[in-house]
Amino acid sequence: MRSVTLLLITLSTVLFSTTILIYNGNVIVVDRYEVEGTKEITCSEGLQVMDVLHADEWYAIPGKKESWYDVMKNKKVKIVEELDGLEGEVVSLNPLVLKKENEAYLWDEKDKRWYIFEYETPGSTPDTLVVKSKKPVEVLYTTKGSWSVVYDIWEDGSFTAKALLPVIPVDEGNVFLISGFFERKKVEEVLMMKSAAPMREKGIEEPVEVEETKVYPLGHLKGLSKGLRVSFGSGKIKKMESIYSFSFPVNSGSFDYEKMNFSKVAENTEENGLGFPIPAGTVRFHKKIDDSDAIVNLGYVKDVPVRGEMILSLGSSWDVRVKGELLKSERYRTYTERTWKVTIMNAKKEPVKVRV
Repeated sequence: MRSVTLLLITLSTVLFSTTILIYNGNVIVVDRYEVEGTKEITCSEGLQVMDVLHADEWYAIPGKKESWYDVMKNKKVKIVEELDGLEGEVVSLNPLVLKKENEAYLWDEKDKRWYIFEYETPGSTPDTLVVKSKKPVEVLYTTKGSWSVVYDIWEDGSFTAKALLPVIPVDEGNVFLISGFFERKKVEEVLMMKSAAPMREKGIEEPVEVEETKVYPLGHLKGLSKGLRVSFGSGKIKKMESIYSFSFPVNSGSFDYEKMNFSKVAENTEENGLGFPIPAGTVRFHKKIDDSDAIVNLGYVKDVPVRGEMILSLGSSWDVRVKGELLKSERYRTYTERTWKVTIMNAKKEPVKVRV
């Protein structure tokens, strides 16, 4: 509870608008409510209550959803034992319900009959949250969803960066991308780390870290229920080098020639046309072919801080290969010293840069 108290102090100015944390697989929606005594809060469809911070007591009353038999009540119903070659849209499996034009066909397993009636979608009422408190509370809702990032890079170094957000059942809020998997115990820590911040002129706010989890603020966004595609960076990379690399454990034995990994490397600085935090994501390389734009290679980039190296892994090649020979291995009291001979063969016509 101590960490929760600290969280509330930090969020007192943030949560006048909705805060949204998007993890890999889960979305946390945080709303602030004024409460003096007892308050009933209608929950948005698609959201489940995870916790209520600052409440003396809270509980959720489940909403009600009509069954297909409820829909059928007070309707004119035709009953048949067999249907001859009916083709329709399956809208329910339990019970089996088919839709064709404006009619619903319900199969009753007990009576072994089809009930045919005017189609209508079953209605429902939302869950109700009951909260008792003498002060404002923060309600943490949860739903399923993930985010991803796509970087498009062209031959001349031009690039765009877009975040692909899931459909979230709220209209707007301050959005944060969380690079790690959802862990309930870390939610309070993540919220304490950073207040919502507007998007910078170029890129996104500098991320903060909770252990190995990075938090990227996207700013205040509208239209979240549509599944947004948010641009958070564009420009032109001035210098990008081609590098062949290979790594191996020092406690391994000698190995014959292996393919080397091929990457494009760029410094993440303003001088190089970047200079903003880069969340991990997919990279698409474009090239003009007969006046048409074509994606010629797909890669992946890990999280890159400002002034770090953006390494775009593009595959491996036998054109540049490496072999290792363990020459000597000597064991001491607290460590082992090994001497290696590494040979690199370049079958390309031009010199290449390598890292081992």
